[in-house]
Amino acid sequence: MKIKDLPLKEQYKRINEKHKLKYDRYGVALPKGTKNKITAKGESVNGLINKLVKKWIEENYNEEE
Repeated sequence: MKIKDLPLKEQYKRINEKHKLKYDRYGVALPKGTKNKITAKGESVNGLINKLVKKWIEENYNEEE
């Protein structure tokens, strides 16, 4: 059975289970207006955070490996 054929609650449950295995989740509190500034430049908050974290990891860990 395909996931889209399941009831909506079951779809969310299965998707969340997969995400728990693949991703670390963190909440971020930003000053008011930060989201608007980021999205005004055509970026999503999540996309910007991911880009900055990946860059930081490359700068701090690739040299040691």
